[in-house]
This record gives sequence, C-alpha cells and structure tokens, in this order.
Amino acid sequence: MTDVRVYFADLAAYNAGTLHGVWVDLSIHTDEESIYGEIRKMLEQSPEHGAEEWAIHDYEGFGPVRLSEYMGIKELAELAELIVEHGDTVLAWISDQSVDYIDDFDADRLYGTYESERDWAWAFTEEFEESVKEMARKEHGEEMALLIKIDYDEAVMIAKCNWGWSFVDYDGKVYVFTQ
Repeated sequence: MTDVRVYFADLAAYNAGTLHGVWVDLSIHTDEESIYGEIRKMLEQSPEHGAEEWAIHDYEGFGPVRLSEYMGIKELAELAELIVEHGDTVLAWISDQSVDYIDDFDADRLYGTYESERDWAWAFTEEFEESVKEMARKEHGEEMALLIKIDYDEAVMIAKCNWGWSFVDYDGKVYVFTQ
C-alpha cells in the first residue's frame, strides 16, 4: 500500500507568522467528510481566533502529480483512493497521460511491468519464437532453427505504433499498458 499524505495549513496562523497545520493520511481518511473533519479539528485548535481558511502546503505519495494549494477535497480524495488502491501503476499512467485524464485510468489495461522495453518484447515473444524454431527443426533441422531470431526493438515498435500500447518508464520499471 502506498502512503498518501497531505499537510493542510491553517492560513490564519500562517499569515500571523506561526506554522500550524495537520498531516492527514488519505489511506485512513478516504472520503470528503473525514478529510474535512481533520481540517476542522486543526482549525479549531488554531492559535488564531476564528481561523477558517486552509491550504495544501505539502504532500507525499503522489508521485508526478503536483497538487494545487486549493485543490478540491473531492478530487483529492478520489485521486488518493486510486493511488492507495493501485500504487505505482496509476502513478506511472498519470506520468504518461496527465492527471487531467484520471477518469480514463483502467488498471485492467496494465499488461505488466518489466525491466526494459526489450525485456517485455522477449517475454512477449518467447513462446512464439520457441514454437517457430521447433517447427523449423522438424522440417529443416537444427541449422534452420538457429536462423530464427526475433527483432525485439521491432516488436516494441509494432506494439506502440500498430497496437497503440504505451510503454512508460516510471521509477526504474517499464509499465506496459494496452489500448
């Protein structure tokens, strides 16, 4: 599970020169009301009388996503829920597509994660290559089987250009998403 936390700052205290706020764990506080409840508690404990304004001043676990100070709590809760549920898979997808298209995310489109694009191509074509080599051995002998090679770079290019697959390099791994 990915830790997803946001620091909500008390703006009345901030403007008065005092740091006052609360870190909220969005894997625990998963809905709007619970998040607002934590913000309300923080504002009630403000060193400044009548504090009611807040802003996002820091966050962790959002990968490439840059949160706005005044992002809506509903959108924040929905994004955090996806990150908690899908971890680096959704963060890799966002790094390729943009958080603006988060509604298009579908975890079932993840084909797999690999060390490299060529690693995917090898894994994807291994069974096919072996069956073609076996047919060549039966028909023409071992020498013919030795001639059969898969162009892994071409396999990746076909997946990208012809099939519309995405290969996303994120956090040291390649995430492969189908169309």
